[in-house]
Amino acid sequence: MLQRLQQRLARHQHPALRGLTVKLKFADFQQTTVEQAAPNLSVERLAALLRIAHARGNKPVRLLGVGVRLAENGREPWQLPLFTPDD
Repeated sequence: MLQRLQQRLARHQHPALRGLTVKLKFADFQQTTVEQAAPNLSVERLAALLRIAHARGNKPVRLLGVGVRLAENGREPWQLPLFTPDD
């Protein structure tokens, strides 16, 4: 999962980041999201966010998502495309 995110960022010339996000959906379909300001992708920070998110529910996890928040850099907000011809 993290490798795919890194590949997507690389395809877009490693845009500036503003933060990291971890989202968990638990077995009972409740969900939680944890975000932290961060200028770069860090496995250690994502792992810490994952521990925080899991502690909120402390039950089996159904789905896990990781993501980044892109810096705006004085232009219109944008996001990476979900699907590209390479996927």
